[in-house]
Amino acid sequence: MKFKTHLLPFVIIFGSFASLGATFYFDQSGPGADVKIFAPNVISVPGRMQQNVTFTEDGKEYYYGVTAAKDWNYDTILCTRVLPDGKTVTETPSFVKNFQFKKSKVIGEPILSPDGKQLFFVANNPPDIWVATRTENKEWGEAKELPAPINSNEAEWSPYVSADGSLYFCSMRNRGADHGRIYKCEKANGAYKEPELLKGEINDDDVGDPAVSPDEKYIVFASPKKGGRGGLDLYVSFRRPNGTWSKGFNLGSKVNTAAEELGPRISPDGKYLFFYRREKWKDATYSDIYWTEIKQFLSLGD
Repeated sequence: MKFKTHLLPFVIIFGSFASLGATFYFDQSGPGADVKIFAPNVISVPGRMQQNVTFTEDGKEYYYGVTAAKDWNYDTILCTRVLPDGKTVTETPSFVKNFQFKKSKVIGEPILSPDGKQLFFVANNPPDIWVATRTENKEWGEAKELPAPINSNEAEWSPYVSADGSLYFCSMRNRGADHGRIYKCEKANGAYKEPELLKGEINDDDVGDPAVSPDEKYIVFASPKKGGRGGLDLYVSFRRPNGTWSKGFNLGSKVNTAAEELGPRISPDGKYLFFYRREKWKDATYSDIYWTEIKQFLSLGD
């Protein structure tokens, strides 16, 4: 992960949309079982590389990363807000504009907590996990680096928060520089416990980008497993009654292509899978965010 940050100027994009159910999704018809570009010209802007979308339960705030085209550096995090009249405004959040970098200027991979009060992300290179918390006036406070035992002397990335506040993330601790694994860190009395490596076949290969279902019964993740369709494919692993995790099942040709698919996200209502697709690692000109119904993949483990 070699990335740099360039803070984009304030950007405003206006348009009116309809909501889909209780969550504002920009497209009232939804994707169905098809794979469609999400929010074209608003979040998936032509010619721009965007990824790792996350949003509040009501769909009125969307956060996502933007990447530098030449070398795939994590460039910045943007927020698109839906105004009361249905129009949208896109801007750089304050915790990004005011971020004090320690090492390389890298910032990306945003993920909101289920209650929308905290936003986790990665920064610096090698990356560490940070968090910004909303203040009483609902603005974002100054971002803070998560303490040990979450961050270590190795790289930590791809944070994801479960309904009970547990933090899932990837790390290279104890495994060598080329082997990412998924860990879970439970939270009790406001503090994180020691991270635990997920048990089972899920961690048998190099894995990353875990997206945990609201009920923590399955995880969608990215991996360069042998036999895949591209450099990185998306897989789903299911939690067994004994707490171990199954092997990863490839999501198939509808999602995975000869390009790379990564950055999965599961909508707060558990209905949709979001991810982004890039054509190649270096010198790509764009990457769009896609969405599709997730229920079609949940029988893969049967």
